[in-house]
Amino acid sequence: MMPKRDGISLAREIRKKGDETMVIYTSSTTEYAMDAFGIHALGYLLKPVEYTELKKTLDMTKILYDARPQKYIHIMGDEGPQKIPVMDITYVENIGRNVRYNLQSGRKIEAGRRNGTFEEVVAPLADEKEFVQTHKSFFVNLKYIKSIRENHVLLDNGTEIPVAKRRKTELQNKYMAYTFGDEII
Repeated sequence: MMPKRDGISLAREIRKKGDETMVIYTSSTTEYAMDAFGIHALGYLLKPVEYTELKKTLDMTKILYDARPQKYIHIMGDEGPQKIPVMDITYVENIGRNVRYNLQSGRKIEAGRRNGTFEEVVAPLADEKEFVQTHKSFFVNLKYIKSIRENHVLLDNGTEIPVAKRRKTELQNKYMAYTFGDEII
C-alpha cells in the first residue's frame, strides 16, 4: 500500500506535466478502476494478479512502447549517410576534426566535421532534453548515466566521460530534471 498518496493522484501529477508514461495499476479493489482509465492507464489488474492477464497487459504495453515515434539524427558517417535514433546515442565525442557517435549497441560511427565547431555539428542533440555537454569534447545522453562522480560521469556500460568543473552544475541540474522532472513530486 502506498503511504500518504495513492497511485491515481500520483498519475494525475505526472500527466499535468505532459508525461505520457505508461501506467498499469494492480489493486485488491475495483474502487479506483474508472479513475485509472481517466488518466489513460493501460491496465487495471485485480489482485491476486493472474499470469495470463499480466502477460497480456505487458505484451500490449510493449507493442505500444515499440510503436511510439522516435527522433532521428541524420549524419554523414564513415559508411555514408545514416539515420540514427537519437535515444540510441549514449554519447558523442570530438576527436580532432571528427565527431564520433557512440551507440548503445557498442557501435561507433565517425563523421567528419567539415566546416564548423563541434557544438555546431551536434546542435540537434544539444536541443534535446536528454543530452548535456559535460566537457568541450563530449555530449552525453542522460538516459545512460549511472552516476555522477567528482570529475566524470559513469555510464551504464562502464564508460567514464570527463566533466569540466564549469559544466558540473548544469550537468547535475539537467540530470535531476531528467530523472525527477522539473519538480520532485
